[in-house]
Amino acid sequence: MGEQVWSVEGEATLQAVLDRPDCPPLLRRVLTGPLSWQARNETTVRRTLTAPKIAPLWVAALLALGATVVLEGEDGEQEAALEALLAREVRGR
Repeated sequence: MGEQVWSVEGEATLQAVLDRPDCPPLLRRVLTGPLSWQARNETTVRRTLTAPKIAPLWVAALLALGATVVLEGEDGEQEAALEALLAREVRGR
């Protein structure tokens, strides 16, 4: 079985991610756990990646799934492992 690619925009709210019919079960579980409906509606994916303490279970689930991010920088776009972004090994927005 090949690698599955699932893409989410950085400006999407966590509620919008949860509402997608193709939301992976692990992400669905962590989004419906301790995060309230209001918090999911007010918090973007980008915000959780720049401040992981906002939704630590969500970020942990992304790490467990081997998530990558596409960063925009001075040299254009680059893809990086989420783990590297969180360790501040890569820069961009």
